[in-house]
Formats: sequence, structure tokens, C-alpha cells
Amino acid sequence: MRRPTKAPYSALLKRADALVAVWDGQPPAKGGGTAATVAEARASGLPVHVLWPAEARRG
Repeated sequence: MRRPTKAPYSALLKRADALVAVWDGQPPAKGGGTAATVAEARASGLPVHVLWPAEARRG
């Protein structure tokens, strides 16, 4: 099974005014994912809003 690349996320970030991410702030277990997208958005100066409710748990 092929894993998605970050290219689609990079293209979306270039068109976005801000990023809203539901993320626990933890690094990814296998690279990429939300952590990489948030890092890329922050590096480009895009405003990032991270949501993670206190009662939420990683599955």
C-alpha cells in the first residue's frame, strides 16, 4: 500500500490563509503527517491554530 506524499499538503498550504490542525503536538511515529504539515506551515509564516481537546486521546 502506497503512503501519501506531502506534495498535496504543500500545494494546499500555498493557497491557504491559515492552518487549523487537530493535533496532539507529538512527533509522528513514521514521519510526515500532521506534525510535518504544521512544521511546514510555521516555517512558511502561515498562521497555525492547533486544536486538541483536553479529554482527547490518541487512538
